[in-house]
Amino acid sequence: MKHSPWLSYLILFSLFFPVGFWAGNQLSLRNRKLIFPAEFKSFSFQTKRTIYPLPSEPRPNQLGDPNSLRGENTQTNTLILFVDDLRVQQPKLTSAWLLIQPKDSFRLIFLPIFQENNTDPELTTAFQLDGKQLSKRFVKAIEKRNLLWHFFIVLDQTAQKHLLANAELYPDNRFIPSNAVLDWVCKDLPLHPQSINVLIPLISVHLIANIDLEASLGIWQHHLSTQPSLMCEFPTLSK
Repeated sequence: MKHSPWLSYLILFSLFFPVGFWAGNQLSLRNRKLIFPAEFKSFSFQTKRTIYPLPSEPRPNQLGDPNSLRGENTQTNTLILFVDDLRVQQPKLTSAWLLIQPKDSFRLIFLPIFQENNTDPELTTAFQLDGKQLSKRFVKAIEKRNLLWHFFIVLDQTAQKHLLANAELYPDNRFIPSNAVLDWVCKDLPLHPQSINVLIPLISVHLIANIDLEASLGIWQHHLSTQPSLMCEFPTLSK
């Protein structure tokens, strides 16, 4: 008996459609986890919805020039970690942020990982420095949150007070919250780019990173002197 061609097509479709659907779903889920490790929610007075660039896959974290990433990634992601005192054997982590800077842009997106008024016990317990590097335990704790990063910067209260010395808002005996420092970076630093030089004598004592800090601070001062404008955004991580 001769079968109609459409019957053969129907049988083949019935066999391969479930397999194709399953494979596509698995690949789609895997790609979403790699490309979209976190979702961002923004609060804006100008628009109901603002789309933020997502962290790109980081290169191995090592000492180097931030400009080495240009041409390969759409943005640079930097962990900004605030501690009490880098001179003590075990500094206490008080706040953590992820800074996303889109490529060739003066747009700074500060994503809070946790702040002083809402601490993260797992991260604060895991935080430790192995010399001038983050401990493997802390790096794993960060990676569990699917936060991708290229560089890190750690600064303590002394470094923060030097930055805000001219603000006259925080006396020596008063704790400085991390959001005050980031607010200063966005509003006051562009007006006085030379004030970033106060950090240079503090490098390695009250300020450490896995990049050449002195060179990086010089680059930022030059950029702000020639183009004194920053666009800062403070979305929050979606739950």
